[in-house]
Amino acid sequence: MSDRLIVTLALHPKFGYLLQPVFASFDTGTGVYAITETAHGSGSNYENLSEDEKNIVNAAGRFSDKALMKTYSHEKDEAAFLQKVAPETIQTYIRPFIEARHKEMLLTLRDTSTPLFLREKIREREFSEDRAIEILACPSKMIFLFRNAATFTYSARVRNGGESVALFGRFFAPLCAKPAQAVIGNRLHYFEDVDEKKLRPFFVKKQVEVSSRNVPEYIRKFVVPCVKEFDVVAEGFSVFEQTHRPVAVLTLETGLDLMPVLNLKFRYGKHLFAIDLPRKKEVELLEQNGAFSIGWFFRDEPWEQNCVDLLLNNGLILGRNNQFAVWGNEESKTGIVEWINRNGALLRSFELNQSLGNYVYYTGEINLEFAVNGKRDWFDVYCLVRFDDVEIPLVRFRGHILNRITEYLLPDGRIAVLPAEWFARFGELFRFGRAVGDNIRLAGYHFRVKELAEKGALPDEEPESTMLTAEIPGGLNAVLRPYQRYGFRWLMQLQQNRFGGCLADDMGLGKTLQVIAMFLCNYTGGEASPGSRAPVQLSLFEAPVALGRAASAEFPPSLVVMPTSLLHNWSNELRKFAPELSAYVHAGASRFRDEAFARQSSRFPIVLTTYGTVRQDIDFLQHFDFHYVVLDESQNIKNPASQTFLSVKRLRSRHRLTLTGTPVENSPTDLWTQMDFLNPGILGPLGEFRKRFLIPAPEENGEAVRSLLKIISPFILRRTKEQVAPELPSLTEEIRYCEMSEEQTERYNREKNRIRNTLVKQFSEGSRRIGLSTLAGLMRLRQLANHPALVDCGFSGQSGKFEQVIDTVETLFQEGHKVLVFSSFVKHLQLFADYFDARRWKYAWLTGQTIRREIEITEFNSNPEVRAFFISLKAGGTGLNLTAADYVFILDPWWNPAAEMQAVSRAHRIGQERKVTLYRYITLGTVEEKIRRLQQYKSALSDALVRPQLTMEEAEELLR
Repeated sequence: MSDRLIVTLALHPKFGYLLQPVFASFDTGTGVYAITETAHGSGSNYENLSEDEKNIVNAAGRFSDKALMKTYSHEKDEAAFLQKVAPETIQTYIRPFIEARHKEMLLTLRDTSTPLFLREKIREREFSEDRAIEILACPSKMIFLFRNAATFTYSARVRNGGESVALFGRFFAPLCAKPAQAVIGNRLHYFEDVDEKKLRPFFVKKQVEVSSRNVPEYIRKFVVPCVKEFDVVAEGFSVFEQTHRPVAVLTLETGLDLMPVLNLKFRYGKHLFAIDLPRKKEVELLEQNGAFSIGWFFRDEPWEQNCVDLLLNNGLILGRNNQFAVWGNEESKTGIVEWINRNGALLRSFELNQSLGNYVYYTGEINLEFAVNGKRDWFDVYCLVRFDDVEIPLVRFRGHILNRITEYLLPDGRIAVLPAEWFARFGELFRFGRAVGDNIRLAGYHFRVKELAEKGALPDEEPESTMLTAEIPGGLNAVLRPYQRYGFRWLMQLQQNRFGGCLADDMGLGKTLQVIAMFLCNYTGGEASPGSRAPVQLSLFEAPVALGRAASAEFPPSLVVMPTSLLHNWSNELRKFAPELSAYVHAGASRFRDEAFARQSSRFPIVLTTYGTVRQDIDFLQHFDFHYVVLDESQNIKNPASQTFLSVKRLRSRHRLTLTGTPVENSPTDLWTQMDFLNPGILGPLGEFRKRFLIPAPEENGEAVRSLLKIISPFILRRTKEQVAPELPSLTEEIRYCEMSEEQTERYNREKNRIRNTLVKQFSEGSRRIGLSTLAGLMRLRQLANHPALVDCGFSGQSGKFEQVIDTVETLFQEGHKVLVFSSFVKHLQLFADYFDARRWKYAWLTGQTIRREIEITEFNSNPEVRAFFISLKAGGTGLNLTAADYVFILDPWWNPAAEMQAVSRAHRIGQERKVTLYRYITLGTVEEKIRRLQQYKSALSDALVRPQLTMEEAEELLR
């Protein structure tokens, strides 16, 4: 016989039934187990046990009498401990501790083959194998039997699988209370939802009788909860399953922040459940004429979750108190109502209610019905807005759209929320259109405004397939490049539609040639004239002899206005590329005027003149009808109050063009003058334009700028050299302005005031030279503008620039970009390197002290995990090829802009295949702003920050 581990169940004199692992030998002849030793962690057989068996032994060892005494008593003797331990201590502390260990042991017993036996006495050493306890693998359930007859009684049974067991008179050994685990008869049952206290009474009582006066209360307080939690058999009353068609109820109500929100609940019959209530068995007590019945049902958990997901997947977020708001628009008063209007189809499966006091919102769909009529030069746009049965012409919403008022009172008293997209979609319609009855009338060149109103959105670019097909005229002595052919067709399409346009290609891309091709197509019909000769031009400022084609009634002469310096160029270009087109140069003291001009100009298709000449001759030029008026270098008219602009506006022509490489030099007003010359009124009155685009600044008015671009984009064609002849990808430069933190601002101002006081003192002493202390102070200001830690290594606060750079870096890293980071200060780079080290981000490093330069360069260019390269400006400005990077950061402005561009060229060079973006970081309100501004016209001022060449006046300017 060999010893094996078994677990016994015995009644402890103090602590109730306990599980105790022992080693026992089994006599196959007699069928008797004999205990050889109690199992414990230091026993001789312990090391031979499996891990599961060791866990059983260890768990039991924690509630041995000795272990419990050490934990719950100061006694040194076990007998004294057992004698003195208080029943309250046992009930409150010791028994719950034992049951927790029992749970661990029983879980292992169910998963292993370790047998369990009943010992009638805890000291019993031998027992037969018929004392074995069967450990049931599946959970048992408690069944309540209620009988309502002459008296109301109830009893209970336990069911496991298909077998039902009566409890009265059976052996009962509870091992765990909540949920119950107990030996009943010779089986170990475990329950998932039954308290041991509910089982105990039925082992000593066959049934429990309830007095008649207590029956109603007993049914409410005991029977109904039992139906909710357990299986029930009823006699004398009905317990039945109810069938409900659930309804998802959305209520528009006021949230905690006083904003409208949606609250979702689920209704089953008369019961309403919040979405966060546990989805359990629901029970309802029904009483009628003194009789009662109990109905129950389960909530449809998958359906409820689907309702929640439907809302979350369509733009809502779930916040506090089960309230839904619009994602990204939580603080909008009307955002949730607008969402309801947009999602009518989705909400058909919900019941929608409102609980907003006197406010009643329109929650149906909003539909638009358009009709557009018009002629060549104007459109009449009619739009009918439908709110179910309420119909209102769109023109009546003009005040709300222009003043951004979102709520509109409908005739029936409901409040309609105007969709947010209406303000962008219809804003330009009302700004540029005028009401004609229920219509809005637009000029023809506002066709983009009309399309935006109708379609709600516009493509970023017109598809090339919609471009007018026009043949290059045969008399053109040049082969047009593809982009020039496109430009020629674009000019012809503008002409066909009688729109003015701005050809804004970069210098050197042949704007003049494209216009000459257009002139040739107009005045020769696209065909070359056999035997035609070039016109003879006696001198630039004398009337030429017309030997080429003349103007005609169908095509009167075209006037080209330019700076005086371009007259020779235009004359030469015409002779070179279109010898058939004769040109009259209207300039100089001997130029023709009045009737003489009329006779002379009628002999030529092209009249070349200057801005100065137009200003002087506008009183008679304004009476002539030209085919085209073309303004070359049209930035000359950028000032709307100038005589130049006012004069060219008075010229009359069928078509207008402007040519410039810089349509906007200083402000959006430059663009207004160009557009107002080309298509008068297209951008509205100048005052309104300034109000919209200059106050606030354009960069703060993104929606207005986007709207402006949509309007003018059909009338501007711009190609850069990089676009049409790309040897290098484009380089985008952007200044990123940074705010200082409060502590940084305080330190900066303190240092600035100290330097200023020094300067004042030097002024008062008659000194006109900058001292070394002042220069050192200016250097400290540059460092403080970056990060106070560059001046004070113990500084632990924040730097606005540092935080902004890190935010950008993290975004770029997520998008897979690589970054070159340049600074004049190695200590500044070290701050970022320390941040990277703390996050285990890899980077390359190059300063004047770096020896293994090539290794750092190779690692950056070839290792995808190395996303940043920290480089001091002086050490890394030249001699490096770092085309793996497509972003460059200049952390602080350097005195020499050329040095900065050399640094940028490390990435923006031959071999680079991607666009390169340059960010210059400038701290607002600091010397960096002044350096950046002074760089542009006096680099010596910045130079003086590191070399003593700064004047008193210049230093004072930097400190203002």
